[in-house]
Amino acid sequence: MLSVPIIMYAASYALFSKSTSSSTLGVGPLPPHPTNGPSILHIAGILLLLATLAATLIFLSVSLMKANRMNRELTARQAELMKLNKRYSMAKRKLESQFDKLRQTQMNLTASEEKYRLLFDRMLNGFVIAEPIFGDGGELVDVRFISANPAVIKQSGPDTPDLTGMTFSQAFPQEELHLDIYRRLLESDGPLCFELHETSKDNYYVVHAFKISDNLYGAMFENITRYKRAEGEIRRLNQDLEAQVDERTRELQEALKELEAFTYAVSHDLKAPLRAIEGYTTILQEDYGASMETDAREMMLHIRRSCGDMIGLIDRLLQYSTAARAELCMEPTDLGGMFDSVFRELSLLYPNRRIRFQLDSGMPVVYGDKMMLRAVVVNLLSNALKYTQYRLQTVIEVGYRQSEGEIIFFVRDNGVGFDPKEADQLFSLFRRLHSPVEFEGHGIGLVTVKAILQKHGGRVWIEGARDAGATVYFTVSGTVAEANPKMTAGGQYA
Repeated sequence: MLSVPIIMYAASYALFSKSTSSSTLGVGPLPPHPTNGPSILHIAGILLLLATLAATLIFLSVSLMKANRMNRELTARQAELMKLNKRYSMAKRKLESQFDKLRQTQMNLTASEEKYRLLFDRMLNGFVIAEPIFGDGGELVDVRFISANPAVIKQSGPDTPDLTGMTFSQAFPQEELHLDIYRRLLESDGPLCFELHETSKDNYYVVHAFKISDNLYGAMFENITRYKRAEGEIRRLNQDLEAQVDERTRELQEALKELEAFTYAVSHDLKAPLRAIEGYTTILQEDYGASMETDAREMMLHIRRSCGDMIGLIDRLLQYSTAARAELCMEPTDLGGMFDSVFRELSLLYPNRRIRFQLDSGMPVVYGDKMMLRAVVVNLLSNALKYTQYRLQTVIEVGYRQSEGEIIFFVRDNGVGFDPKEADQLFSLFRRLHSPVEFEGHGIGLVTVKAILQKHGGRVWIEGARDAGATVYFTVSGTVAEANPKMTAGGQYA
């Protein structure tokens, strides 16, 4: 289209040039024309030139519009191309990331397979992977071993064949195939643990089996033949031991009965001559005391005192023996009331002493043998009164406290106390920390208390210091409830 305006422009230019040259060069006569305006040819050239310019402008406008449209299309194509490029870059990065993940997954799988293979080959327990074999009717008839680790031979013996590819019936033709176990394993999702007995070798195995897939399962087993034989030996030894224990128990019961009879016989046999000696010395002192010398009278007094001490020791030994053997008669026992009544009785023995007795009200009621628990109360209060006899004022406190859900009773005094390092020795038979000259006694009281409380399922311990008093703590396993404060007198006595 550009050639049309060019041709028109060339034609107009030619016309204009022709008219100009004719008048200037004098070539031929010019046609007559008016002297006051341009020639027709000149005007036609100018019009043709204007038309040419207009066509050129129209052509340029049309070309510019086409160029703008092409530019917009090019920009749109470029934007689309950039989007595609961006998508391509994203897809490329995604593919690269997926490829890296795939490569890492492959590396992990390779490492995991190597670890599994290493574990499979070196584990101490036998491990097999097997698949079920179904009959024509769809019932389970056998299993086929897919893989077996080297430990199978170690666990079942060197004569065990290579199980890979073999069925159970082929590998162990003499053994029973427990299809019920394998059927339960395939039907359940959880693992199974069971024992198997290989009758041909008399071996026992503990088996941990689990389902890998619908048609594949794994089983790990260990030879426990030594443990089973040791278990049988232990069972036999236990039976022998039970028989020996029964026999020793019968012998011990018979010995205890004989000892009990001997204890009572000896106690009576010992008491009789002691009472006779005490009686004769009393008669001698009453009839011939005036004629005796002073040394003789003192000797008679020592003899009577020694006889009384020996009789008391025999009674304490009998009490300790009874506490260790007697059957418990369990019933609710008000310890607060018992402490109150026992103190009232014992305080009558010391009419000239200043004694302050403090008893917590609301002492818990315990479940125990009343007679035995009374012996505990008598021993504890007697000791408190004995070891405070040199104080200007005796202070004895009886109470209880709760610690970690346990009720702990205590008897505290302001007596002479003891060395804390020797606290455990106070509960040993005939063990005393003070000489008989200072405080009378036989070293049996706290031992009896310990035996009675242990028989009740409780415990006892003592705390103190030299010249700072002592506190005996004890527990009784059965506590019924807190007693009514009206049940015990409580209060203080001075």
